[in-house]
Amino acid sequence: MNAAVSARCQQLQALEDAIKWRRARAASPCADCQAMPGGQCADHGRDAGLIADYERTARRLLQAAL
Repeated sequence: MNAAVSARCQQLQALEDAIKWRRARAASPCADCQAMPGGQCADHGRDAGLIADYERTARRLLQAAL
């Protein structure tokens, strides 16, 4: 495996780890979530946004590799 492929694999693995961590965090309700009408506090709302950003970035990396 050349250095460029190795670097891309590391980036994808880091994104996958971040997505898993954010999903687990977002799935854990907190007192602030319970107090919100929509059931999600600002912190957990940001987690959802970051998950979407990470997924878009991973898709772009994969598309560039093809």
